[in-house]
Amino acid sequence: MRLSALLCLLLALLSCQSTGPSWKKGPAQESGRLQYWAEPGIERSVTEKTTEMILFSDWLAGSLFPGYDIGRVKVVFYKDHQSYARFRPGSVDSLAHFHMRTAIVHLPVDIAEEGWRHEFVHAVLHARFKDYPFWMQEGAALLLQSADRKRPLCGAPLQLPEGLRGFRSRLLQRRLPLPVNRDAELRRKGIYEETALAGYFAYFLWQRRLFIHLVKKAADSEQDSFLILLGGDYKLLKRMEEDFYEWLSSPLALRPSTGC
Repeated sequence: MRLSALLCLLLALLSCQSTGPSWKKGPAQESGRLQYWAEPGIERSVTEKTTEMILFSDWLAGSLFPGYDIGRVKVVFYKDHQSYARFRPGSVDSLAHFHMRTAIVHLPVDIAEEGWRHEFVHAVLHARFKDYPFWMQEGAALLLQSADRKRPLCGAPLQLPEGLRGFRSRLLQRRLPLPVNRDAELRRKGIYEETALAGYFAYFLWQRRLFIHLVKKAADSEQDSFLILLGGDYKLLKRMEEDFYEWLSSPLALRPSTGC
């Protein structure tokens, strides 16, 4: 290989390295339940954030899976949303995400509290059971991101995010079927409606004091989540769907509520 060509190749390789995530260039830090990486220059902000993250993840793991060690929650902190967005996978304009293959939460350090809580719910559930269906993972995250760690989980009033209200009328109009075994059929075109359906259905079960029991039961069962929910009788699915849409059309779907 000619020297000029070799130099060009070397410069190209160095260029590729310099555009990679800067957080990968340093060792992981550990604090409590957290293992984390951070972009340079945000150490103080990260320290302020990790204290509450440790308390929330400890409370959540203890509330959902008492006696089970979920291990460490892994997090990557970016200095702002613009920096995060450069390395965000896919085309969805997310504020943060949990990467299931690597089990790492990625987020900008200045993200709002409910934003990082949402991703931490994903991380805790995934650490306990990797095969939760999409609707349970997303439904739990949307529901529990507003939970108050200073109160018992089943005694605290919860409410879905304000942003889901715009999907309520659309769901009532379209009456999508309940998300039984539909993970393989998910397409990005309908991901927002599927996400809203997951959130509302989780809240419906929460108000009936069924959701947290189902989250715990599904982690230790070989049965499908809906088979557990319906007591083994799929004939009851149609009735549950009717009850759900009747509930969704009522004020109960919009009010803060205790449950479990």
